[in-house]
Amino acid sequence: MRKYEEYKHSGIDWLGEFPSNWNIKRLKDVLSEPLKYGANEPAIEEDINEPRYIRITDFNDDEKLKEDTFKSLKLSIAKPYLLKNGDILFARSGATVGKSFHFNNYDGLACYAGYLIKASPNKNIIISSYLSYFTKSIRYDEWKKSIFIQSTIQNISAEKYNSLSVVFPTPLQEQQAIANYLDAKTQAIDKKVTLLEQKIETYKKLKRTLINQTITKGLRSLSEVEMKDSGISWIGQIPKHWEVKRLKDLGTAIIGLTYSPENLVSENEGILVLRSSNIQNNKLSLLDNVYVDIKPNEKLITKKGDILLCSRNGSRALIGKNIIIDDLSSNLTFGAFMTLYRSKYNKFISYFFNSKLFDFQSGVFMTSTINQLTINVLNNLILPFPPKSEQEEIAKYLDHKTATIDAIVSNIGKQIETLKQLRKTLINDVVTGKIKVIE
Repeated sequence: MRKYEEYKHSGIDWLGEFPSNWNIKRLKDVLSEPLKYGANEPAIEEDINEPRYIRITDFNDDEKLKEDTFKSLKLSIAKPYLLKNGDILFARSGATVGKSFHFNNYDGLACYAGYLIKASPNKNIIISSYLSYFTKSIRYDEWKKSIFIQSTIQNISAEKYNSLSVVFPTPLQEQQAIANYLDAKTQAIDKKVTLLEQKIETYKKLKRTLINQTITKGLRSLSEVEMKDSGISWIGQIPKHWEVKRLKDLGTAIIGLTYSPENLVSENEGILVLRSSNIQNNKLSLLDNVYVDIKPNEKLITKKGDILLCSRNGSRALIGKNIIIDDLSSNLTFGAFMTLYRSKYNKFISYFFNSKLFDFQSGVFMTSTINQLTINVLNNLILPFPPKSEQEEIAKYLDHKTATIDAIVSNIGKQIETLKQLRKTLINDVVTGKIKVIE
């Protein structure tokens, strides 16, 4: 790859060197108007005739708005917060703090919520697509880290965003050439990522189908086992010696701990509260933790073998995601949007929670006004129930089969992460001038 003839140091540790003939300015000096916070209004309405109300949870890394999270705001309220093509939104707090979204080519009106900050690039100084790419670079991530080191709370105010140093070539046509080059390269990478993600979804569906077939029909071939009608239309036939049970007859469901912001403490001062974010791909994740100074009731302390599932969430797709409590996740507590299921049959029942049978029932009976799987609904979920010895055989069989599928999915996931890192490195090298993409 070609390089520029001469480089100079920015004088900023996180930014490093950039081409000598490039410019360096603070973010506030390349905008057409001051940074502006969004509307502090609840996201309730879903009127397609009103402006879309964009929140942090509405956009993906691919710069596309999610279709299933649409909310609107009345035009009379939205007017001061309406977006223009080319505006860039920054997340100012939460798990996605620092994340950016390039609002471009949107068909219709849209406004933005209070946890976002709007930047309107001055098109006579900097092209919005170039600035957007800069906020996707490794150098930008390093800037965020430098901000977080200075603060105990991970948030970035408008004042801090204003001070962000941006490097760029002065000619607008060179900026556009860089943006065009990155458009082509990143689209090619994104296409590969999409294909790999589709493969993962195929394997996940295969896994769920395998689980569903096994927990409803057993391990013996249908020619070897006498079947009977379960009496439940969505279960169909089951082995004659099996029963049909409700979860309430097999164990106990427990709603999690309620706490307030005043109860939040540091790791050394309280107990870890397991939440939805601590369950990722049916595994425990300790990257986003909350600790409280409350001593929970004994029943709210996790025990090895318990099943912990998400029972309430802003996204319906996340309802029901679960883990089996192991040594690492035992002796902790769990939040009010989580439900613990405790039973001596949990090794078998855990596969029910990861089956199409569970998906169907939870989807049919879930509360329509909010995304919630209530204790009453959970207790009344129905499942085929084989003898204990057969449960153990089924669980052992599925442990082996699902582990094979999980290993394949994990390998594909690593390929995706490699491509995403390649994408970020490419963007970084181009927007900091390490690579010259034009003559």
